[in-house]
Amino acid sequence: MKANGINFGKLLMLSCVLAGLLTACNSQPDVARLLRHADSMLTDQPDSALCLLNDILDESSFTPPEQMQLIWDKAMAHYRLDMSLAEDSLIGKAAAYYRQSGDSSKLYDGYLLEGMYLRWANRDNEAIAVFDEGINLAIARQDTADMLVLQRKKLEVYYKQSRYKECRKMIEDMLRIADKLPVEEHYQMVYSLALVSQLDGDLSDMDFLEKAANLAFAAGDTAFAYHIQRNHGDAFMLAGRYRDAIEQFHQLMKAKFSFTTSFINAIKLSMAYSYFCLEQFDSARYYVNQVEQSLDDMRKRNKNQTQLIEKGRVYLLRAVLDNRVGNPIDIVGFERYCDSIEVSLAEKHQTELRQQETRTRLQQQNYELTIRRQRLEFQIVLIIALLLGMVLILIIMYQRNLKRKEQVIRQLSDDLQKHLRQLKDNERLITQNQESIRELQMQLVHQQAHEQQEQQTFIENLKLQNQELTQLNQDLQRQIDIYWKQLNDMPSKDKFTQKLTAEVLQLKDRELLLTTQLITSTPLVKELRTSPRFLQSEDFNHLTTLVNKVYPDFTLRLMKQYPRLTDVDLQLCILLKLNFSIAQIAAFTAVSPTSVSQQKSRTKKRILQQTPDTFADGETLDSWLYRF
Repeated sequence: MKANGINFGKLLMLSCVLAGLLTACNSQPDVARLLRHADSMLTDQPDSALCLLNDILDESSFTPPEQMQLIWDKAMAHYRLDMSLAEDSLIGKAAAYYRQSGDSSKLYDGYLLEGMYLRWANRDNEAIAVFDEGINLAIARQDTADMLVLQRKKLEVYYKQSRYKECRKMIEDMLRIADKLPVEEHYQMVYSLALVSQLDGDLSDMDFLEKAANLAFAAGDTAFAYHIQRNHGDAFMLAGRYRDAIEQFHQLMKAKFSFTTSFINAIKLSMAYSYFCLEQFDSARYYVNQVEQSLDDMRKRNKNQTQLIEKGRVYLLRAVLDNRVGNPIDIVGFERYCDSIEVSLAEKHQTELRQQETRTRLQQQNYELTIRRQRLEFQIVLIIALLLGMVLILIIMYQRNLKRKEQVIRQLSDDLQKHLRQLKDNERLITQNQESIRELQMQLVHQQAHEQQEQQTFIENLKLQNQELTQLNQDLQRQIDIYWKQLNDMPSKDKFTQKLTAEVLQLKDRELLLTTQLITSTPLVKELRTSPRFLQSEDFNHLTTLVNKVYPDFTLRLMKQYPRLTDVDLQLCILLKLNFSIAQIAAFTAVSPTSVSQQKSRTKKRILQQTPDTFADGETLDSWLYRF
């Protein structure tokens, strides 16, 4: 009956495995788990999250909450990756769903994503209305951080619409709470205020650019500070202050900073234009030639790097310079430049078309390979099922025989370890008792008659206990010899278990040796072993720290498992764990050895009251603490 039961169980398990394999090809991953995983990656790994979400092909079985989360997560991934949200037309529905459900974590992000969708869909006025709704709610709730996020997005829409006066007013309002702005956002806002002021036609005030640069320097954003200073020079140029512009550009060129080649070229072109406006044509042509040489060098290093904007500015400046000095304008060169732009754009378009064709072809190939793989997997599953059916009976028979042997070996090994551990514990306790007998006998001559009688009785009890332990160890050793013989008689393939048992015991011995050396080397312990004295509270604190260091969290584990133990119980356990004898503990606590022995009994009783099966048969408190 047992064999039939095992056979039935194995067959049932095999059937489940086969069913799972047969359906695996057509089933989707666990939707809830996939959505949770994708949601957790939106902040730090939005690209990976989007890949997971795009792998979902069939949404027909989704529950309404799962559909809303999918819509939401896709839109958030697009936003994090600065991708278009024009296709996320259902984000408004998802945002309304989460607002109705009272999900506060998605409240402001709902206005953000819905507004961004409308912005990408060129519905700017509707986007502004959505942002305003979220901003008003954030103001009412005093959520400054969320308010600023929505205001920045509204500002971007205003900028897109060239509504520079509204931009200026918004930035000025935001700067009134500059103390609540992140440092980076503070100087960026000041910089933005300067730009929109220029775009609005106000070129008179350059203080905002200088302030923004100083704030960026103070924040450690040196690269952005230099970017602001370059724009500051451009602002001087636009205002007709060409000498101020040139001075600004010269200061930038002297800065000890690793500027990019494009950055340096932009500065030199602005200097060329400024010199041109001052009618210093030689200086203008000098910088134009430098930029042209730099662009040629960049093209030679990287053939794919076209630098179209810089080349266009070079051709324009060279043309006006030639015109002013009476030289013919290089129309042919400019036409070639325009042709190169056309060719570059055409090649880029063709490359994109080829990449799209490749992606389409690969998708089709992947689909065909998936169909083939599913068919192959089905065939493989059938073959495996037949093979498993053939070997199943052999496996069952082998396992029955092996399990029986393993049970015997495991039982022998467990019994052997238990007996060896008990033998070691007994030997340790015998040594402790002998030490206590020597110390108590030395104390007898200094005690009164009634105390001597009591102490002599205690000594006789310790001797009797040692005799009993010695006899018990002899019985244990005989039983251990029997276990070793039985294990040695086992087949050679089971020798590993024997070796493992011996190695475990060796490790235990090494652990005991190392801990004993560590404890004994402590100055306080060394002192107390040679000259026992009454322990003060600071002594107990030191010993508590020591025992928790050597035996990690010993006192915490003890009190957590046995919360009814008293402070006296805990102190006794600490001293026993540190391998102090009964006589030494009696001196430490200013009580008789008999009182210490009685306290040991009371402590053991309290432990048994909480956990009756704590101690093995005949096991002492000392032995139990040794392995705790």
